Amino acid sequence: MNNKILITGADGNLGRQIIDVVDKLNYNYLGISRTKSRQNIIKCDITNSKQISKIIMKFKPSVIIHLAGPGGNVECQNDPKNAISVNVLGTLNILEASKKINSKIIFASTREVYGNSIKKISEKMKLKPKNINGVTKMLAENLILSYSKENKNPYIILRFTNFYGEIYADKGISGMIKKSITGEKILVFGGQQKIDLIHFNDVVKIIIKAIDYNKSEIFNIGSGESISILSLIKKIEKISGKKIGYKIKKYREFECKKIHINIEKAKKELDFKTSMSLEDNLKRFVEHYA
Repeated sequence: MNNKILITGADGNLGRQIIDVVDKLNYNYLGISRTKSRQNIIKCDITNSKQISKIIMKFKPSVIIHLAGPGGNVECQNDPKNAISVNVLGTLNILEASKKINSKIIFASTREVYGNSIKKISEKMKLKPKNINGVTKMLAENLILSYSKENKNPYIILRFTNFYGEIYADKGISGMIKKSITGEKILVFGGQQKIDLIHFNDVVKIIIKAIDYNKSEIFNIGSGESISILSLIKKIEKISGKKIGYKIKKYREFECKKIHINIEKAKKELDFKTSMSLEDNLKRFVEHYA
C-alpha cells in the first residue's frame, strides 16, 4: 500500500487502536501525540503551527486521520479555551500545512453538532450545537469544507455518536459501564437523555474504510438506535445479574436530551454496519470485568 498516513491524537484511546490496525496492514504511517512519543509516534502539539507544519511537510502524508481533541462534552465545557485551541486552531494549522500537498483529511467529528433531535437526523440537516464540543467541531468542519472548496483537498467527515468498549474504559460512557459492572456506585446526570452507542471496534473499521473511499463526503456513524442512560443500566443489570448502585443528579444543561441519527448514507456508501449488537457487546464487557 502506497498511502502515507499521519494520525493525530495517536496516543488517545481511538488513536492507539488505529495505530495497531494500520501497523498490521503495513501502511506507512506516523502518529503525533501531544503528550508523549514512542515508536512511530512523535510528540507534537497541533496548536503549534510551526511544529505541525514541519512534520507534515517532511512526511508528506497522502491521508491525515485527524483524531486529536480535548475529550468529550465535559472536558470541552470545563475548558472552552483549550477546546477552541485544539479543535479549531489545531484543525486550521493542519489544513494550512497540508494544502500544498493535497492531503486527504479524515476528521473525527461528533453528533453533538446537531444538538437535540426528535426525528432521525440526516447529514443534510441544519447544525444546531448546544455545547462547546459541538460548536468547536462544527467550526472545524466548516474550515475543512472551506479549504476543500478553495484548494480541492479531499475530505471525509465522520460524525460519531458515543464510543464505548471494554478495552479503554477509563472515562465517559465506557467508564460508567465498567464501574457499574465492578460494583462501584455511579453518578447519573438526569438519566432520561437518549444516547446512541457505537463500539470502538466499529469506529476503527469505518475509519480504515474511509482511507480508500474516493469521494469527499460527510457521514453519520453510530448504531442508528437510541437508548436512555437508565435503560442502559437496566440492560447491564439483566446481563450481569447484579443490582447496580447509582445516584441521580441534576441533568447537565449542556448535554443533548435526545439524539437520533440516520446512518443510511454510511450503510449505502461505505457498506457500514455494526459488527455486534449492544446486548452482545455488553455481554463481552461484563465478561471482561466480572
